[in-house]
Amino acid sequence: MATRRTFIRNCSAFAASAAFVPASLMAAPLWRRGVSLAEVAFGTFAAQVNSQFLLRNVNGGAQALELVEAEPAPGGDSFADGGGETFSLLFRGDPTRPLQQDTYRFEHTRIGSFEMFIVPIGCEDRSHCYYEAVFNRLPPESRPRGQFVVRRHTK
Repeated sequence: MATRRTFIRNCSAFAASAAFVPASLMAAPLWRRGVSLAEVAFGTFAAQVNSQFLLRNVNGGAQALELVEAEPAPGGDSFADGGGETFSLLFRGDPTRPLQQDTYRFEHTRIGSFEMFIVPIGCEDRSHCYYEAVFNRLPPESRPRGQFVVRRHTK
């Protein structure tokens, strides 16, 4: 049976050794870092085509989807011309576990975690189910800033 002095000495040694571990090693992995979907541009998704995303539903169930296509809408792939950003993402998943139209938490090793709304668009030849996410964003300078005010109309 360990004495109180031995216990304190062991805990102190552990605490002292933890002080030398770089903070970056103790930080959460990137896929656990929450990001706003508004911060993730088309180019970020396009660079991740053919990579896996992990989806989590509200009950904690998880399923992997592969991003198979990132397509800009004609004239809507950048803010360079002062326009908005319009694009779609196509994901492929397991046909034995089809997903419903809903908002899911997506996790990706390079992007981080974010919530995104997807719509099932079909299960072709029973080998894969496909899902789509569509973005239609205003240019950054046109987006509302600050808090929204809700006004109630009274009679």
